[in-house]
Amino acid sequence: GVRLVGSEMCIRDSLETVLERLGYENLKPRNTPMVAGQRLTKASDDELLSDEEATEFREQLGSVQYLSCMTRLDISFAVSELSRFMQRPGVQHQQALKRVFRYLSGTRDRGLTFCGTADGKSVLIGYSDADWSNDPHTSKSISGLVFMLHGAAISWRSKSQEIVAMSTAEAELIAASRAAQEALYLRTMLRDLGYEQTEPTTIFEDNDACIAMSKNPVQRDKCKHFDRRDNFLRDNVERGHVVLVRKGTKEMTADVLTKALAYLDHDRHVRHAMGVGNLPS
Repeated sequence: GVRLVGSEMCIRDSLETVLERLGYENLKPRNTPMVAGQRLTKASDDELLSDEEATEFREQLGSVQYLSCMTRLDISFAVSELSRFMQRPGVQHQQALKRVFRYLSGTRDRGLTFCGTADGKSVLIGYSDADWSNDPHTSKSISGLVFMLHGAAISWRSKSQEIVAMSTAEAELIAASRAAQEALYLRTMLRDLGYEQTEPTTIFEDNDACIAMSKNPVQRDKCKHFDRRDNFLRDNVERGHVVLVRKGTKEMTADVLTKALAYLDHDRHVRHAMGVGNLPS
C-alpha cells in the first residue's frame, strides 16, 4: 500500500518552534514522558510554585496540549495528568512537565504514519482500557481509548472518569461504553465520507467481565447499578454496530493512555498506535 506520513513537516516545525521558544532545544532526552508508575498528587503549601513560575507552568503546558490532541497521542496521558494541577502547580508538577519536554526532544521526528491496504478497504478498529481507581485523591479511574484506520490512530482520549467506579469491571464498562459512543460517531463520519463500515466495529478489551456484560444481561447484585452503561453497550452490540473482542494486556494499545508505562511497554504501544511499527527497519 501507499504510505502517507500525516503532516510530518508541520509536526516537526511546530515542536521545534516550541522547544526553541522555551530554550529547550538541547535538553537531555528521556525515553518516556513520565516515570513508570508515577502518580501525581496535590502540592502542599510549601511546595507550590510562585505566581510567576505557576504562570510559566501553565503556558508551557498549554504549548503541548495541541500536540497531544492532534498528533502526539504518546504524551496524552502525561498532559491529561498535568492538566489536573494547573490551578495549584507544585515543584513535582514542574519537574514532570520538564520530563515531557525531554521526551519530546528525543522523539521530535515521530508522527502518525498511515498505509494503504491491498484490498483498498477502510476498516475501523478500536481499543478500550481503564486503570481502576487511578486518582489517589478522588479514587476515580482513567479511561483510555484509541481508534485506528489504515494502520494508525485517528481518534484517542485519555480522561478521568466522571464517577467513582466500584470495581475494575465497572471502570472497564464505563470506558467501553465511551468507546462505543466514539465508534458510532466515527462510523457515521466515515459513512458520510464514502467509507461505510459494513461490519461491526471491533473494540478490543482486556477485561472478561466487561465483554461478558456486553453480550448477556447481568442481574447479580454487585452489577445491577451498571444498567444504563450496560444496556447502551449491549444494545449497540445487538444492533451490529460494535463488538467487544478479548485482547491481552501486552497487546492493549489503549494502555498507554491510562497510566505511565515502562519504556518497552510504552514504546510498543506507541509504535503500534502511531503506525511506526508498519515502517521497515
